Amino acid sequence: MEHTSIWSKILTVIGFIFVASLLMSILGGIIGFALHVLIPMALVVWLVRYIFSGRQRHYYR
Repeated sequence: MEHTSIWSKILTVIGFIFVASLLMSILGGIIGFALHVLIPMALVVWLVRYIFSGRQRHYYR
């Protein structure tokens, strides 16, 4: 069993917290981008397709 100093354990925990916060920040940025840009854009595309496809439907019997 290897003995590590308390300073190396503290630095390991601080490094882990730093890397985890960096990854969470990137993930939050991606989620924020999706909520503020991609979802409204998808709604606009869906609405335009819904409106203009209604004119092209002809039900002949």
